[in-house]
Amino acid sequence: MPILGIENRTENWKTALYFSPFFTYDLSRLRLAERLGEPDSTQPGAVQIELYWHGMRDYLDQTKKAERGSNEQRYPNFAKLYGELFPDLREQIEEFRSDRLALEIKKKWNYDVSSDGAVDKLGSNLVHTEIDIVLESPKHLFIGEAKHQSGLGASGDYVLVHQLIRQYVMAKILVDLRYEGKEKPKVVPFIVGDKCRLDSIGNSGQVQFMRQHYGLKDGNILSWDAVKKLWPES
Repeated sequence: MPILGIENRTENWKTALYFSPFFTYDLSRLRLAERLGEPDSTQPGAVQIELYWHGMRDYLDQTKKAERGSNEQRYPNFAKLYGELFPDLREQIEEFRSDRLALEIKKKWNYDVSSDGAVDKLGSNLVHTEIDIVLESPKHLFIGEAKHQSGLGASGDYVLVHQLIRQYVMAKILVDLRYEGKEKPKVVPFIVGDKCRLDSIGNSGQVQFMRQHYGLKDGNILSWDAVKKLWPES
């Protein structure tokens, strides 16, 4: 029986339960990475995992130990990289249509950093963006969103409105910062969800957009059962 007889309905609980074995077993991490597109030449110990990852927040905390200054002083550089890496993102979203689906943009500053205060809003979005599951390999950064009973988030008060797009933008900018002047790992999105909901997740507007523009593959929308099959005893 659940604690106090109340079922835990959160994605965090289910993510911790299903992905905790991957911290211990190198081969399980490798098998998951290969399922998501990692070449079979990669060695098991070369794949690392993190859950509930605030990559930009932790990056800023690490760099502040070596450089003086506040987080906010870094935000203009974030906005510059956003403009270079995603110059047409707002237009792409405005033009997006798939099976009569559309992604809504409500505010003038959504996906636009030219408005007053938008640079700070963008920086705050990036710093507070969490990614449920992250796998790092020599060639890839796999970023995963876990879904159980809640839907994909979208807040019009953010610069980066849509959850999956926001996560992808954060990861791409962070990779650019960390690998400046070096070969950069490819950012690869994936989703884990209830088997009975995979069709509805796959048909959502955000997922369709990620398919069209950022290479989200049908095979990278996994069920929790598929994840469990990668455990060491499977």
